[in-house]
Amino acid sequence: MAESVRARSEDEKRTFEFDDIFEHVSSFGRYQIIWLVFTGFVLIFPVTTQFTLLVFANGTPGFHCVTPNVTCDPKKCCDGCTSYVFDGPFTSTVSEWNLICDRGFLGATLQSCFFAGMLIGSFVTGMISDAWGRKKCIFFFDAIMIIAGVASAFVHSIPLFATLRFILGFSLPGVMLPQYIYVMELVGPSKRTAAGNLEFLFHNGFQPLFVGIAYFLRDWRMLILASTVPAVLLFPFWKVFPESPRWLIAHDHLDEAQSIIESFGGKEKKPINSEVLKVLLEDIRRDQLEREREAKKYTPIDLFRSPKMRKWTAIMCYQWYEMLLFGRRACHSITMFLVGITFVVVLVLYKESPMATTALSICGYLLIDCTWISVYLITSELYPTVLRNTAQGTGSMTARVGGILAPYVALMGQLPGLSIAFPVVIFAVVGTIAGILMYWIPRDGFHANAPNHRGSRSG
Repeated sequence: MAESVRARSEDEKRTFEFDDIFEHVSSFGRYQIIWLVFTGFVLIFPVTTQFTLLVFANGTPGFHCVTPNVTCDPKKCCDGCTSYVFDGPFTSTVSEWNLICDRGFLGATLQSCFFAGMLIGSFVTGMISDAWGRKKCIFFFDAIMIIAGVASAFVHSIPLFATLRFILGFSLPGVMLPQYIYVMELVGPSKRTAAGNLEFLFHNGFQPLFVGIAYFLRDWRMLILASTVPAVLLFPFWKVFPESPRWLIAHDHLDEAQSIIESFGGKEKKPINSEVLKVLLEDIRRDQLEREREAKKYTPIDLFRSPKMRKWTAIMCYQWYEMLLFGRRACHSITMFLVGITFVVVLVLYKESPMATTALSICGYLLIDCTWISVYLITSELYPTVLRNTAQGTGSMTARVGGILAPYVALMGQLPGLSIAFPVVIFAVVGTIAGILMYWIPRDGFHANAPNHRGSRSG
């Protein structure tokens, strides 16, 4: 029977791809759901809360000047004041090491070190994931994240803490990006949007949950431990955690890949024909090798070769940039406008109502968080397959630049002669421009504009 299947496939001259396996197995069965939910709880919680730590463990609590005969506004540096007292209601690296006013740049640098580590990590983790496999990459960088995170909760040295935050930031893309790819490679093509939505539901759900944890756990060292230690729960599952079958096929581990794929269960609960599946995997690998021999190598330069691609790339890089500086297209654009409006309202209320300012700031933060899903999906839909990974990587790198700059922008609100209005205006303008620029992004992605693009590129 296996020979007849092979003969028929050769006669039809069909090109086989990995997604063809889902004609025989379940696209979103119990096996895939278990591992999607497992990685969501065990990996996404410690990863996404590292970003929330920037607000609480590295944030600036309220403070006021206590120098005699000098009057300053609350949480404001001013000329002539030589002594400040922190009011709480939480502790952080800023309050413990007095990182305000003339030492404020150190506090901003601690946060920037985290994103600088992510920037470097983004360059190397993709290559490691492709070389070692999703499983080994996730476990390796999860271990680094745990060691650096736990160690940073016990240090009393600013340079050492900055180094550990850099290392932790370096490890984060090695967990975050392979985990997302891993889930996408487990499910069928018809279910990947749903799986992606579920992934970001975990991200967006854990953010407000951790805000609640931070409300009750106000010591920054304990908060770091609460964020990082749950990642240890991954390691007891080393032996049963399956590798991505797509990666296994691409590296000639066909027997192991078949064993995992058969765990998906038959399509529509029908039994799986192991011989047919084995032949299919061999055909998929054979065609992969053929495509690799003929494939052209693409680089980030290809994102700028035509006028249309240059415009799309500049706009999408800006979208990624503003994400960390604090229908798809319409939802993303509207959300960015709402972010801008939220910050404008903060400008009106920040002097009279600190609690309302805090609530609005959290709302703006959550709105920005919601746009992550759309910027990932828009980027993946906008570019042709051969440039998709390059575009995602370029956008991710741009986002880290925004993350590095953001703490210094926020710091300006403490400077004499300025107020919180200064950074808020910057963030509001950046968010509003991001919403406006989405007007030039095609609604239906690359494929709706493919003929025009090909024409412009060939010219």
